[in-house]
Amino acid sequence: MKNNSNCLPKAKIALFCLLVICTLPVANAATVSVLSYGADPTGTKDSTNAFNQATQAVAAWSSALQYNILVPSGTYMINGTVFIRKGQSMFGDGHGSQINCTGAAPFANPTFVLGAGASGIDPGGSPCKIANMWTLGGSATAGVIQTTAAGFEISSMFITSSGIGIQITGGGDGLISGIQIDQSLNGISISNAGGIQITNCDLYLANYGITFNSNAHDISISNGIIEFSSYASMLFRTGQSNISAINVSNVNFLMNQQFKTFTGFVNVGSSNTDFLFTGCSFRNMYQWAINHSGGTGNILKFSDCVFDGLPAVGDFTTSTNSMGLKTVANGASIYDLEGCEFRNLSGDIVTLYSGISQLKMLGGLIQNCPQTRINVLAGEASKIRIKDVTGFPYVSSN
Repeated sequence: MKNNSNCLPKAKIALFCLLVICTLPVANAATVSVLSYGADPTGTKDSTNAFNQATQAVAAWSSALQYNILVPSGTYMINGTVFIRKGQSMFGDGHGSQINCTGAAPFANPTFVLGAGASGIDPGGSPCKIANMWTLGGSATAGVIQTTAAGFEISSMFITSSGIGIQITGGGDGLISGIQIDQSLNGISISNAGGIQITNCDLYLANYGITFNSNAHDISISNGIIEFSSYASMLFRTGQSNISAINVSNVNFLMNQQFKTFTGFVNVGSSNTDFLFTGCSFRNMYQWAINHSGGTGNILKFSDCVFDGLPAVGDFTTSTNSMGLKTVANGASIYDLEGCEFRNLSGDIVTLYSGISQLKMLGGLIQNCPQTRINVLAGEASKIRIKDVTGFPYVSSN
């Protein structure tokens, strides 16, 4: 039998098939690279489709989608939305992996959606992760990173010039760690979600550092810095309610220049809200550090916190009107200050309006505060309890 000249020998056929298989992306491999799906690391063309092919954004969810996606060093233009499926981890090479999402600015679409495909939230409890990348820009009204699903991790990201850096609109059960958010309208926004830990994060020059909306609950924020916020470092938004079990510890709040738009390191306009700040530092505030601006039925607790009217370093612009806490009129709320230190404040330690439920100050220190007073703007003295405060303030009634 003659050899057919159009046929390859068996050995060459096997080798040819092996080469073809090895050069095609294998979706269920342990790790795939977005480069294998045509992503452009020069940032010249939009790589949204290539990223979504790597994550299999349009596929029905199955356990076969649980793999890692590598974003090698380079600049990638993402003008659309990338879906990271449950069970997947997308990670880059640190700041060498740059995501340019400035093209998303006119649209209301997030850049990365966690725990979902193009058709909606994935089923099941497998967590997903995004890490080790640098992003620039984003939509003015949607998060660079957004999730509604339960179970996620966001770590070691640098997010700059965003509308909303991280937007959590449901689900929860997540970890956010080692994040830097630079010059955003809103750094982190949380609503209808709980079981979230935010740790070792730096939020710089945002309009609002962290915004809490209705039904945000069981949230721990620790060991971070929120600096130079134009409006508020933490905003409990007006008209929102049922924000509960918010625990903030060892977070430094500080100002550089004095923004006249500033409404408080902590601005509370919500109702039925309870939080505890422990071991935090509030420095160089424009007017009040804590501004209870609206809402009713709230419990505001501060333990072992420092309120200091001076800046952290001498070349910052020093506040000339620094104050501690302002209550809201007819708010039926509780204010608890235990072991707190008030230093170098130029105005009231507390400005107290009528209609509170209770103000308690136990332990702590008042030092170099020329006003040295609790300013009661209505007959609420019977609801004030002060004990063991060094440099005990007098009560001024107006």
